[in-house]
Amino acid sequence: MSTAPVRIGIDDRGRFFYVARVRQDAGRPKVEALARFERLLVRSHPILESGELLFAVADDMVRVSDLQLSGSGQFQSEQLARFEQFQSLLDDETEFCLDTIPLGADGDRSLGLAVRCARLSELVRPFTASVGADLAKAQFALRAEALGQGFLSFGRGAPGEFICLIDFNDRLVSVCFIYKKKIMGVAHLVTKSFDLTTPTDFERMTIELKTVVNFKLAAFSRQNVSVPLSALVISGSGQQEHAMEILKKYFPVAISEAGISSGFFPQPDRISQIPAGEYLVALGLTSLKRDRFQ
Repeated sequence: MSTAPVRIGIDDRGRFFYVARVRQDAGRPKVEALARFERLLVRSHPILESGELLFAVADDMVRVSDLQLSGSGQFQSEQLARFEQFQSLLDDETEFCLDTIPLGADGDRSLGLAVRCARLSELVRPFTASVGADLAKAQFALRAEALGQGFLSFGRGAPGEFICLIDFNDRLVSVCFIYKKKIMGVAHLVTKSFDLTTPTDFERMTIELKTVVNFKLAAFSRQNVSVPLSALVISGSGQQEHAMEILKKYFPVAISEAGISSGFFPQPDRISQIPAGEYLVALGLTSLKRDRFQ
């Protein structure tokens, strides 16, 4: 992976791209800038220049599979993961880029990720005429994973050791489960059929979301992690006054809005003026540790 001191995370949230520019060469990450761009008006801007670009891949664009890889070293596990993923693809394997996410609860478990390479090309296309960086070297990560990494690397803590992160963008909900400060699993829910600005539709969506979360909790229980959820941390829904009340109705745990530690900013007193939770995915992209989707 590139050792560029500046990394730029780009999260497509629908109408807007949310961008985080982070400098990594001073020991502790330093958030140099957060910005929002209308997707139809992306232009050259200093925040997009002179750094490594990293893009979030929408969860519903990625095929996710559970992998059990036991009794092998890291290199052998990666090779075995790629072999198992290729065996499950129905189309030409050269059309896909693959990735894996090691899961914290069990050293033998990983998530296998497969996305069509053409999808990744579509992600960078809006920036081809406006960014001076080499887009051929862009990196990518599953959106739900970036959400988890953003919380672990930049977020303010939440009570307990088993946390569910839920982030809303314009057409889907990304879900990431954190157990003992490691990613344990991911999920998502497409919300195009709901009008989340209305309480009625938000409640209908919440009922489906609770089903998704309960399904994952049942799967974790079969993997010998049966502790109850400690907390829900929500981002991206703050503009809707009804959202938190409806979520509290269906999820009987501590629920809070995502926040970012002010210590990562050169002017910590200004963090209260920023909808920081909406940048959690973009920030998480800048904390990736290895090359992705090869």
